[in-house]
Amino acid sequence: MPLRKLLFSVTAALLVGLGTATVRADEIYFSEPTSAQGTGFGTVLTVLTLHATPNESGSVSWNGATDVRTGHATNQSQTYSFTQLINSGIENAGSIGLVFNSDETGPVPNSNFLDSLTLNVYNNTTGALVYSVSLRPSDAGDDYPTVEQGIGGSGYLFLLDAGAQASLNAFFLNNPSFRIGLSAAVTGSDNGPDTFYIVDVNTPVPEPTTMLLLGTGLVGIAAKVRRRRRADSE
Repeated sequence: MPLRKLLFSVTAALLVGLGTATVRADEIYFSEPTSAQGTGFGTVLTVLTLHATPNESGSVSWNGATDVRTGHATNQSQTYSFTQLINSGIENAGSIGLVFNSDETGPVPNSNFLDSLTLNVYNNTTGALVYSVSLRPSDAGDDYPTVEQGIGGSGYLFLLDAGAQASLNAFFLNNPSFRIGLSAAVTGSDNGPDTFYIVDVNTPVPEPTTMLLLGTGLVGIAAKVRRRRRADSE
């Protein structure tokens, strides 16, 4: 192949590879309904509570010295440092789950539409916003009705996709004093407090080496069974 064509081919391949590497959709997505009945405000890592009717929106952020609440955010709303999450047992972004506890006061099930949800990370000393990840568009505007009333009575679990996990893991490792806050908007509320709190969804996945050892062990067992059957048939 002529040198010019070879260089062109290599350059094109590198550009395609770089383009693929930089395309990453950091998103929060709905996982499943969940229940942790009777937890209450004081026993969960409450980040944001909204309380208004018929619509509610607000946020909790960090200004470098203290929490800042906006809109319909109540005084239960607070930010958390990555160090606080680690101390509570959440050691990496793969363990972070966000529960939307819909707690409306009308007849159940009671419609509650989650229009937006954004997780923000703030510099602990300056309060500067350094990272944001928002709810997947296909999950925004959906109805997440109250099915059990009370804080922690019922909820909906949201998780971080691989891109968001990678971004947040950088803070766990390098900037554990940075702080996490939330903003959200809900429509269809009827005077109940709607709460977002962090839970540990730590579900260990076997490491590649563990899977290799497991696979090797199963192959060995299968071979031993085959040899025994062959011996018995002889």
